[in-house]
Amino acid sequence: MYVSSGLSAYEQVVRNTRARTVRMPAKTDERQCREGGIFPILAPKFHIRPGETIFTIGSCFARHVEHVLLESGFRVPVAGFTLPPGEFPHPAPHLLNEYNAGTIVQRIESVVGLFDHEDDMGVELTPDGAIDLFLHIHTPPVPLARLLERRAEIRAVYQALTTADVVVITLGLVECWWDREARCYLNKAPSRALVQREPTRFEFRQMDVPQVYGRMSKAIGLLQEASRARILLTVSPVPVEATFMPQNIVMSNSYSKSVLRVAAEMLVRDHPHVDYFPSYEIVTSFGTTAFEADNTHVDPALVRKVTSHMVQSYQAQAEPAPAEPTPAAETLTDLHASFWALLNSNDLAGARAVALRMNTLYPETLVSLDTLGHWHTAAGDHESALACALAALTRPGAHAGCLQRVATIYEALGRPNEARQYQQAAA
Repeated sequence: MYVSSGLSAYEQVVRNTRARTVRMPAKTDERQCREGGIFPILAPKFHIRPGETIFTIGSCFARHVEHVLLESGFRVPVAGFTLPPGEFPHPAPHLLNEYNAGTIVQRIESVVGLFDHEDDMGVELTPDGAIDLFLHIHTPPVPLARLLERRAEIRAVYQALTTADVVVITLGLVECWWDREARCYLNKAPSRALVQREPTRFEFRQMDVPQVYGRMSKAIGLLQEASRARILLTVSPVPVEATFMPQNIVMSNSYSKSVLRVAAEMLVRDHPHVDYFPSYEIVTSFGTTAFEADNTHVDPALVRKVTSHMVQSYQAQAEPAPAEPTPAAETLTDLHASFWALLNSNDLAGARAVALRMNTLYPETLVSLDTLGHWHTAAGDHESALACALAALTRPGAHAGCLQRVATIYEALGRPNEARQYQQAAA
């Protein structure tokens, strides 16, 4: 659970207000709202610089990231992975998709010698050849010798993980399969025929937050020991393709993404070198228009925009300069929130400046005048506060609370008769 002092919480509201991140951006906010979706302003924990090595792990969103990173001048080892023509129906790096926290950790463990994708592990033999259950869900069968040869090629690619400057990990699913005999997680479900032949060998699992958090914490610890890399977490916006849960896939997918998002937030809070990029939030802000007709595959054009936003947000040509103070928000609502945050943190000078700004920009509003009156009360000037409160009664929108406000000020001035008059009027 995240906990901060009340004062710190209000100070954060002030910072969020100045950065324009305190409220959901209005559709008129051209900086964050574009083409029907939201591209939020980010405050990265770290930056990435052209020429650095970025290793990508996870589901298909990681593959889309690779293209934009290459175009932006980064070294991306996974992008150099190749396959013989016709062996796989998608670009070769897609074969390396890792969908769940179990297989992601196993892959990282294999780099540091804590796990071995043994020859008889995760292999399903079919009449057409051998299928590697540690790879992409649509991996075609190949001769067993080729499957083992390819595993060696994949191990070689993952050795670059130890020299990476940044590791991007995309979390995809919480539904996964466990091989009880081999004691390992699988990336691809074993076929129904195999499960029927060996009914006690496999079990389906749906991970929860502690399981995802625990396994990913282990992965992050191993990466820190092996490479000291900065780590950027994302949650894939691609829905569960097919659910094994006894419910509609809409609910299964919502649970899956919620678990991954909560676990990612906990990891970011607990590890100073780990950050989160909101790819899932950006895509889903577009609603179903973000997806193709199957409501599963994300529109490729949108994927490129999302990944470009990530690169632009994290990329730095040099060491980031100290942030310049952002001007205070100019909307009435945000100015009002900023005023109370400053006043509650005992910053009377700052609160006064905001109150005066409100009355300059919005001179005819009840809120502006009432805010200035509250500042006079905080400063101990009850006469000026009374003048503001009485004037507020003449503004559009005046209500019983305004009458009670006048009564309260009269009480503070030691004038009970007038106070009683306005209390009765308020009642």
